[in-house]
Amino acid sequence: MPLGLPGKSCQFIRLKSPSFPIFCRYVLLAGAALAPVSCAGTRPLTEPTETSAASSETLEAPAANPASAAQLQRTIMDFSDHYVSALWLAFDEYISTETDLAKRTNAQKWKVMLGATSMTIAGSQDPRAGLLDMAVFISAGKWALDSHWIPGVFGERAAPLRAVYEEMDQKIWEEVSKVLT
Repeated sequence: MPLGLPGKSCQFIRLKSPSFPIFCRYVLLAGAALAPVSCAGTRPLTEPTETSAASSETLEAPAANPASAAQLQRTIMDFSDHYVSALWLAFDEYISTETDLAKRTNAQKWKVMLGATSMTIAGSQDPRAGLLDMAVFISAGKWALDSHWIPGVFGERAAPLRAVYEEMDQKIWEEVSKVLT
């Protein structure tokens, strides 16, 4: 007896693989290339010490180390919060004016995925790697928005996203320049 609906046989249909936009291919390629060196594959910023007091002094001493692990983690998390807020406002503005349901749905999906990715990067184990991951994520997003998403998918109605990425790209590279001296 075939599985499925009564009177219908269960057929295996071979679906064509989706044709990814060139941006998706670049992101997948970049992700594969960066995976071995991203935050998940690095060791913690400081080696464990014998007492937790010594460890907290090492992480929290702003005068001795202005880019301590805890401060850097807070900076990345604050940046991520600001990015997600600005991104969601820009996407909401676009969604409220877009009449095409497919574009609205796509924008909603990207809004959630980009926000979740930013928060994942901000919560990484190694703040130094997280900072670099965030910088690459924002710069690649800015490039993709300018070269694919606005001209090819969303149109000029999504121009507020461009302003968000320009501001965020400048801010994240300012933070990188403070740490990488």
